[in-house]
Parts: sequence; C-alpha cells; structure tokens
Amino acid sequence: MKLLPQTDVRLLRFVVLGMVTACLWFAVTYLRLAIFDRYYFGVLSLVLWLPLAVGLWLLMPWARYLSLSILWLIIITISTVVGPWEAINGDAPPLPVWEQLMHSVAPVFIPAAFCIEVLYAYKGEFSWPRASRPVEGAGYVPTMLPRSWILWCTGLFVMPALLVALLNLDMRLAGGCISVSPTFGHGPHYHRVFREISAWVCGILGLLAVLRATPAGASWCNKVVRALTYTAGMLWFGSNVVGYLTVFGNLCE
Repeated sequence: MKLLPQTDVRLLRFVVLGMVTACLWFAVTYLRLAIFDRYYFGVLSLVLWLPLAVGLWLLMPWARYLSLSILWLIIITISTVVGPWEAINGDAPPLPVWEQLMHSVAPVFIPAAFCIEVLYAYKGEFSWPRASRPVEGAGYVPTMLPRSWILWCTGLFVMPALLVALLNLDMRLAGGCISVSPTFGHGPHYHRVFREISAWVCGILGLLAVLRATPAGASWCNKVVRALTYTAGMLWFGSNVVGYLTVFGNLCE
C-alpha cells in the first residue's frame, strides 16, 4: 500500500509503524502538557517528535540516525531505574527489584533493543528521495539480523535476569540484606565471592551467546564493537542492580 512505509521488508515496516506510533503519542502528550503553561514541551513536540514521525514514515536516513541516538539514550538511562539513586530519591519505599524490572525496565528496554537491531540491519532501506536505491545499496548486505534470535534474547534478556536472580539470592542468603560492594572490603567473604562468581558467569555466558548470535555477514570490527558494548552494558547494569539491592536491604552494617 502507498500509505505504508515504502519498503518490502515486513519486519522493518512493522518496526517503523510502531516507532511512528510512539512518536505521535509523545507528540500528543507533550502538546497536552504545553496547554498547562509548559510551553517548552510544545516546542519539543513540534521540533522533535512530529518531524521524527514523518521522517521514519518516509524512511529518511536522518530519522534513522536520530532514532538510534534516542534509543541508545533510552537503553543507557533505563538501567538507572534499578540504580541506588532511584531507590534513595523515591518518595515511597523502593519496589522489590523484580517488580521494578517488570514494571519500569522490561517494557522499555526490550522494544528499544529490538528496534536498534532492526534499524542497524536494514540501513540500506533508508534513503533520500532523490537517491538511486540500487546505487546507494551497492555492497549492502540486507540480512544483518541476528543468526539466532533465541541466542540474542538469551544474551540480552535471560543472562541479565539470571544475574539479578543470583544477586537477589545473595541478599536472601545474607539474611535479607546485601552488603556493600566487595571493592570496599565489607560484608561476609562468602557473599562477596558469590557475587563475583555470579557476575563473571552471567557476563561470560551472555557474551558468548551474543557473539554466537552475531549476523553471519558481520565483520570482525562489528563483532568487537558488539562484544565491548555488551560487556560495558552488563557492568553498568550489574553495578546498578547491586546498588539498588543495597539500598533496598538497608545495608548490612
């Protein structure tokens, strides 16, 4: 249909439609906030969300780059929801870590990570109206999706969840609380070792799963970037979870 994004890739069309819907939702929400004397929200709606929705619908390259930037920003900041500052600064007592993950992190992180993968895979589908698509797409490999979505999900979702489960178990074994970071030399030695082993096991298994799921046509540079990004992400996420559980358990002093 002419009204739909002009691509033959159904998966990309589905993702673009979802992202356009999200942009329009933000645009409408921000315009409603502008009515209540928050004019900067109205400006942000007109200069960001509405143009981005149009750019994604037309498969414009600038919209893809802007969307990737926003999605990566979401990925980085959403992990802080289970960080120590989120637990400390809340007006109400912090939720148990699993409730916080299910209510605040997973509904945002999972679609954001999926959209990032799809936007990277189908870079060649985004082009300027005057560009010649066959020329622009020369040398582009259109099948850069993960070779195994099961392994991809294992690395990005299952291993972080297993890490949270083991760290939460550590809190229970410590008598309902968790000691501060082993870097500072506090807390029972057993629990420090348990925490370190849990992080290493989950990190290594997750990294292997992500690398095995790397697209078949990916270069070594692509694999190295994926490995470094995943390692940094797991370290960032794990440190935030430890901090959140520390505050939630009122420390082991």
